[in-house]
Amino acid sequence: MKSIKVAVTTWDKTETASTSFAEAIKELGFARALKGANIRRTPRNRDGKDDAEKRSAYCMFLHFLMVIFHADNFFQFLGTKRADEAAAKSTSYRFLEDKSFNWRKLVALVAVNAIKLISGLTSNIRIKCFILDDSVISRSRAKMVELLSYIYDHVIGKTVKGFNLLLLGWTDGYSFIPILFNMMASSKPVLKEEERNARQKARESIDKRTNGYKARKDAKLKKTDAAIKMLEYALSMGITASYVLMDTWFTTEPFVKRINDLGLDVIGMLKDCKQQYFYNDRLYGL
Repeated sequence: MKSIKVAVTTWDKTETASTSFAEAIKELGFARALKGANIRRTPRNRDGKDDAEKRSAYCMFLHFLMVIFHADNFFQFLGTKRADEAAAKSTSYRFLEDKSFNWRKLVALVAVNAIKLISGLTSNIRIKCFILDDSVISRSRAKMVELLSYIYDHVIGKTVKGFNLLLLGWTDGYSFIPILFNMMASSKPVLKEEERNARQKARESIDKRTNGYKARKDAKLKKTDAAIKMLEYALSMGITASYVLMDTWFTTEPFVKRINDLGLDVIGMLKDCKQQYFYNDRLYGL
């Protein structure tokens, strides 16, 4: 892709950054999506005063993208030649930790724009599907993270500290667009002493009207309830699909019925259980 020039407005100057994805950011409507998700500008200091290094939300977002493409993490980016373009560490942390920002809605709004662009390039007879899946996010070194839990990872066959990332995506058979995500904490009772020491509660001082409190509340839902809530939200935003694809963990009769009540059909893997069915004077397994 040919590199293009885009003007990036910072707190006290306008500089030109060379990037190959600037046009895609503009086409996907990131600026409007940031406003729709209540992500507007750099938060204030804890003492209530404005930061001397005040930046727009769009500028902060562009700088976080630079961190991703130029280094593995924020600290490594500070050692690169473009470190002077990044925001201060305290400014970046306050921006990411602001409880009024709705990060999940930001992903959903960008996904809606991306799906509209893709749907205009594909045939109307192409089948669209939702994809529902979960994966373990390991936080083995974390100690004081809110709602940190012990999660069993089926990939490695071990229990690790972290979260379950519940993800809802959309596909037309060729492209995949993530729509919504939910960081799930374990809802199982604590039995072992090390699990009791590792599990952290959510802060009680957080304002219950904020998006941060709603995300913490959704993290405690059952995985099936959280999945249905995500599907309902995706449908309310105008995203259409004919099927929901999922693996063996989600394919249960009560959950399939709840999805059918939303007007969607299900394509899922079935567990290889010992249950048998009687048909034409014979017993059959799955």
